[in-house]
Amino acid sequence: MCKNSSDTYRFLILAATLAVANGASAQTTGGATASLEGPVVAGVCYLSREAVFSNAAAGKDAGVQLQKLVTDAQAEIERDKSRAEAELIRLGVRGSISADKFTPEQSKAVQDAQAVQQHASQRSREIEATRASVLERISTAAQPLTAEAYQRHGCGVLLDRGMVLAGNMSHDLTADVVKALDARVKSIPVTLQRESATPAAPPAPGKR
Repeated sequence: MCKNSSDTYRFLILAATLAVANGASAQTTGGATASLEGPVVAGVCYLSREAVFSNAAAGKDAGVQLQKLVTDAQAEIERDKSRAEAELIRLGVRGSISADKFTPEQSKAVQDAQAVQQHASQRSREIEATRASVLERISTAAQPLTAEAYQRHGCGVLLDRGMVLAGNMSHDLTADVVKALDARVKSIPVTLQRESATPAAPPAPGKR
């Protein structure tokens, strides 16, 4: 048998072996999950903060607003980037040209292009700060509602649902918290958290 045929044969055998192994693994996992559900553990409750954020009306509304901020920022940066690149092309600026050979007009075009990159990084940080602020506000609003559900279900400990591999989830508080949050908060206004401007350096002595 030629080398190529041999390689193909070995590949097919390997693929078949992996397919069988994956099938057996899936069956074992399915059986294990069912057998590990177990009885209700008194006092042990669960909550998924991620599910609260994504399913609550306030979280969904905030997500729409955040997406608009992202879309607007992308359009703004793309517009400025296209304009800066067009100016570099018009002035014949290439990466191979040494900066000390730039004309004043070319130097300004390069600085403008660099400013666009810095602005894009700044806007990205601002959007991330805005997202973190929104999540914190939703979390703050949900905290007393979580405490109420905790007491109502007679919980003795609250676990992150996402960290539990298997178990009986009868005391999952997530749906209760989402329902209570929807009844209290429908939306949260989202405003871009802009970075404060860097303060100007004080004038040098004798330059006042």
